[in-house]
Amino acid sequence: MPIRPADTDLLGEIAISIARENYGFLYVDRVTEEIRDRYESADTGLTKASSLSRSEIKESLQEIAGQEHEDFRRIRSGVYYYDLFSTGHDNRVPNRLKDLFLSTQQVVTAEQIRNEFNLAVDDVEFFVDKLVSNDMLFRIAAGSREYYSVGSLLKEQTGQNRLEDELREQSRGSEPLGILSHDELEQIISVNATTDVIRYLEGQLGFLADLDGEYLVWGALEDYGRWMAEEVADDVVAEFDDVGHAMPTSEYREVVTARIEGRTDILENVSRAERDDVIDAVEEGLQAVVDVDVDGRIAVHRKPLVEEIDAHAEKIVSPLLADTAAATPSVMKEEAEAEIEGLRLADSEEANRYLREQVRERADAKIEEAF
Repeated sequence: MPIRPADTDLLGEIAISIARENYGFLYVDRVTEEIRDRYESADTGLTKASSLSRSEIKESLQEIAGQEHEDFRRIRSGVYYYDLFSTGHDNRVPNRLKDLFLSTQQVVTAEQIRNEFNLAVDDVEFFVDKLVSNDMLFRIAAGSREYYSVGSLLKEQTGQNRLEDELREQSRGSEPLGILSHDELEQIISVNATTDVIRYLEGQLGFLADLDGEYLVWGALEDYGRWMAEEVADDVVAEFDDVGHAMPTSEYREVVTARIEGRTDILENVSRAERDDVIDAVEEGLQAVVDVDVDGRIAVHRKPLVEEIDAHAEKIVSPLLADTAAATPSVMKEEAEAEIEGLRLADSEEANRYLREQVRERADAKIEEAF
């Protein structure tokens, strides 16, 4: 040791500064000269050594690590780590990760991370564990290897898409919407073990459904449902036209299911619960595309139904209103009720009861408006 002791406060500040510049890592052999130069150019005072040898730097760093600076610690001989994540927001690591994902694809290997951050082989596992635990990355255990993609905090800090976001966006670029081919997935994932990664995304994360050569992105199910709704809309509307614009919900679901099955085998390649999710998405799409709506236990094609209900109510009420002086609203409603009960507007009795009630409400409203 020098006759005058090292200024450990200053040395700690220098070591931490260099570590911060290197994403938290300090490799003593790489930066000994830089540490010495910074130390010698600083003002140490008369009671502190003005210069340090290599061995003195190493001994002093061991003394400092984990004691005077609790976030700066030795992780193995000659290697120290300053925990950037415990000391508040720092852009260096997230920005470097964003650059890595922008220059490659959505899934990277530990080796790519090591090269990007210029780490020693022995430090990769430590660093990726730190990144995963801080939500910078999430781990994909595929086959016998592990891969990494964008974590929630990395997305929050840099705006970089997470894998699920990227799958959804890419699946919106071609038809059918919400579907990716195997080749398109390979372009997004871009690792050697594509098949293992896809299986993990499907089985463990639930991001995908394997449709025998192409994949439904669950995050884009709404887009797929809207696309399929447009495909089957004419046939579904024709079914409504044939039965009076209204049918029981169970019958409507059978119609939608049959129309989906007539165009794709998607329902054969998903689980029972997922099958219901797909059909629900198509039904929601039909509500937007052609104004098909479910009103309790009855599904209706809303626009033509409203027009027809109004026409029936007008046909029943008009003669009654021809002589308003001879009757009261309550009498007119009783007379209208007798005609309404005789209406047969739909094929099923359940739908017919629903339509008669709609006509009754409209007829009552017309009578009330006349008085």
